[in-house]
Amino acid sequence: MATNPVYEFLGYKVNQIILNRTSNSPLDRLIINIPAFNYNKITTIHEIQIDLKFNFMVKAESIAKISAFFRINDYKWYESINVEQINSLFFSVTFPFIRKYISDITDDIRGQILIPTLDLRNADMKKGLTLKN
Repeated sequence: MATNPVYEFLGYKVNQIILNRTSNSPLDRLIINIPAFNYNKITTIHEIQIDLKFNFMVKAESIAKISAFFRINDYKWYESINVEQINSLFFSVTFPFIRKYISDITDDIRGQILIPTLDLRNADMKKGLTLKN
């Protein structure tokens, strides 16, 4: 008998991206947070909004706004965990895809932006996360 996982990663969508790279300036700071989330009981889909802000040494700022979608197959499991932990878990699932996407779209003569690999399963994404070079 097959058992469904408690959740499924359905994918992500880039809602907005503004890249301002005026030179070969390295990445100085990366700020990541989850400003919003939504659970739809009818579709059983949990959506998280992910905001990334990139600051470069030459003061150019770039942003990316991304949504990630998860189907909840076990509502008892979903209700047993606090929402901050759910959002951190779902962000940690989405993070490798975001890293790859940012790397791909910035791969030009100035060099690609490489976001470090991080274990974010227990990160408090409500407060956000700041990485400084």
